[in-house]
Amino acid sequence: MPGCALNLNIPLFDNKPVIVVQDLKHGLKTTHNQLCMDAHILSLGNFPIHFKMIQDMADHPLTLLFWHDVDQVDKQNNHAASCPFTKETLDFTLYHYSDHPALLSYLFTL
Repeated sequence: MPGCALNLNIPLFDNKPVIVVQDLKHGLKTTHNQLCMDAHILSLGNFPIHFKMIQDMADHPLTLLFWHDVDQVDKQNNHAASCPFTKETLDFTLYHYSDHPALLSYLFTL
């Protein structure tokens, strides 16, 4: 959108982004669960991130996400938690859903 900007403040350690979590698997599960709660909405600045975006991605014929990794997923499933954050999913999102800058930032950052 012209005239809009998305500013992220990300803590750095040794010039690398830092996210403090118990461990990687726990962090992925928490991040996935935050994204896949259909009663909630996340926002980065003026840009929303909501469950419908992930559902739309899972419904896309060229997606790499499986529906069972998105809807009514086991909250402790390591595979389902990691799927939205893979390089392939990020590439797919960038190509097919580039109009969702907050979702792209969320998937890339986390």
